[in-house]
Amino acid sequence: MKDIWQNVKLNNTIVIGKERIPNKKELLIAFEDSIKDGNWKFKEWKQKRKAPYQCIINDGIKDIDIVLYLKAISNAGWDYKPEYKRVQVGNRNLLDLKMLRKQNATKLNLIIGYYNYEKPIFAGWNANEYTRHRTNRSCYVNVGNLIKGYQNDFFETECFGQPVTVFKPEFLTTYINQYISYKIIYDQDEQSIDKLLDIATELYTILDEYNKQIDYYWDGKEKIIEMKNDNSKNWKQMEWPGFYLEHLIEKKLYSQLDFNGATFENTKFDVFEQIPWDLKVHTINSSNPNKIPTNDLNAINYAVNEFGYVGFIILEGEAIWDEENQFKRWHDDLKGKKSRYRLKGDKINRKSRRRKLALKVKGLKVILIDKDSVKKQPQFQNNMINSNGTIRNAKMLLDLNLIEKENILLEKEFKG
Repeated sequence: MKDIWQNVKLNNTIVIGKERIPNKKELLIAFEDSIKDGNWKFKEWKQKRKAPYQCIINDGIKDIDIVLYLKAISNAGWDYKPEYKRVQVGNRNLLDLKMLRKQNATKLNLIIGYYNYEKPIFAGWNANEYTRHRTNRSCYVNVGNLIKGYQNDFFETECFGQPVTVFKPEFLTTYINQYISYKIIYDQDEQSIDKLLDIATELYTILDEYNKQIDYYWDGKEKIIEMKNDNSKNWKQMEWPGFYLEHLIEKKLYSQLDFNGATFENTKFDVFEQIPWDLKVHTINSSNPNKIPTNDLNAINYAVNEFGYVGFIILEGEAIWDEENQFKRWHDDLKGKKSRYRLKGDKINRKSRRRKLALKVKGLKVILIDKDSVKKQPQFQNNMINSNGTIRNAKMLLDLNLIEKENILLEKEFKG
C-alpha cells in the first residue's frame, strides 16, 4: 500500500507519508505514565497479554478496575480519504465478555486509541456503542480532530456520527472522570426478570413460527445440507441439532433479535442480550434425559458474578435414531476425505456413537442460573488432560432435577 497517509507534525501541520504505529509496549507505558501525570496512581496490570487489557488505578480515593481496549490509531484503509484514521474493534462474536460487563464508578470498560507520529495524543469512544455489532467495527477519528486535540488539550467532537474525545496524555484522568460521570447519569439500565422474560417470549414466538412451517420436524440430511450450502463451519459435526439451532438463530432470527455472542478466555457464549446465554438442544428420549453438558465452570462463575445470571435456551425434542448407521455413512460420504480423528478411530476400531437421524421439535425451556444455582449443579471433566498436556477446566453439568421452579423463566410446548 502506498505511503499516502496524512500525519500530524510537532507544529500541527500535516505531512503526507508513512505512518508511525506504536507497539504494544509503548501503548501500555503511555497509558501508565498518563495516569501518573494526572496525579493518580497506577497500581497493577491484571492482564496485559492482549487487548482487552485489565488494570487497577486509584484516583486518590478509590480503586478503579478498568477493562481497556487500547489500540494504536492507524489509517482507515481508504487511500481516497487519507485524513481518516481508526481503531478497529474485533468481531462481536469473539468479543471478550468483560467488555460487556455493567459499569459504575469503580468498574469501567474503555476503548482508547493512541497516536504518536511526532507527539502523543489519545482518543476515546464509548465502549457500549462500539462493542456490540455483527462484524468488525471501527472507531474513527481524523487528523483535523487530532489537531484540535493538540490545540485545545481536550476536544469533544464527532467523526462519521460517532462521538469521540481527543485529549493530550495529561488529560487522560480528566477523560476517565468525565466517563464515570456519564455512566452514573446515563447508564442506569438495571437488569430485570421482566426484560429477560420478554427476550425468552419473543424467541419462543419466532421459533414456533419457523418450526410450524416444517411441521416441527428437523430432517438431519436437510439441515446438514442447508448448513453446508450456507458455508457454516459446523456442517460436519456429528451433533448436528445443536449446531443447527445456532445456525438458525444466526440465519433466521438475527434481524429480529439483536443477538450477540461473547467470550470469556477460551469459552464462547452463543448469545449476549442483557446477559450471556447458551443455546442447547435437549433430547428428551436419550439415555440421560435430565442432564445437559454446558460450559466452562470458570466462565459461568464469572458471568453470574458480573451479570447476575447465565441463561440457557433449551430446545427440547424427541430424537429419531440412526439404528442401522445409514445416516452416519451418508454423512461420512458427504464429508469426503477422512479426518485424522476418523482415521485413528478406524485404526483402533473405536465404537461410534449413535447418530440422530431427525428431531421432532417439542418445546422451549429457558432457565436462568444464578450463583446459588451454580453451586448445586454437578461438574464434569474435572482434572481431565487436553491433547497438549494442560489440565482441562471443569464444566457444569446442568441437572434439570436440581433446577428450582423460580429459575425456570419460560417452559412452553410448541403449538403444533
